[in-house]
Amino acid sequence: MAEAEPRQQGLLVLACLRKGETFASLAAGFGVGTATAWRYVAETVAPSSHKGLIAATRREPVPYPVPGIRWTH
Repeated sequence: MAEAEPRQQGLLVLACLRKGETFASLAAGFGVGTATAWRYVAETVAPSSHKGLIAATRREPVPYPVPGIRWTH
């Protein structure tokens, strides 16, 4: 599996946070491994939203809004 370019990494993280996609479906959609998809999200998301990452690894929807993350328009 190839590494995604930075733009693709950002889109992957947004898909995870915004849509609550599972790491398996993110990995398949972006052509990376499941562990790589998790790593991209873990490296990008602030430690204060750790609960959202745990929920995502359990294939539960990520709560919206993710605790500790502020969406700006």
